Amino acid sequence: MTAQENKTRFGELAEALWKDRNLDVLDDVLSPKFVGHAKPANIYGPQGLKNVAEMFFAAFPDWQVELNEVVAEGDIVATRWTGRGTHKGVFEGFPPTDQEIKVEGMAFVRFEDDRIVEAWPLIDFADVIRQIGM
Repeated sequence: MTAQENKTRFGELAEALWKDRNLDVLDDVLSPKFVGHAKPANIYGPQGLKNVAEMFFAAFPDWQVELNEVVAEGDIVATRWTGRGTHKGVFEGFPPTDQEIKVEGMAFVRFEDDRIVEAWPLIDFADVIRQIGM
């Protein structure tokens, strides 16, 4: 795929996942050997990312992500995004506070054979915890 095709595919994934809450799209777009090089722990396979998304949806039922910028070169797509939601469920062991949060993040993803095989996401979890009032 071209860089532009990767960029388009990534945008479609982000909309399907974060706007439409379609977890099944991860089976189509992520490679079975997907690794998300995340902190505090890596994410493995489509099911691993489904688990993360489900955690966010449970803790922040109105969670929305806006892609502020998406840049692609070769097999790499980079994005800067903003996420917003209201803390209505348990998050990282913290009980609901009804606090609205806004957090910015970035991610690089690498495509191989039409699928994302690696991702390097960056989100400031300390800021999320601060905003929910903990």
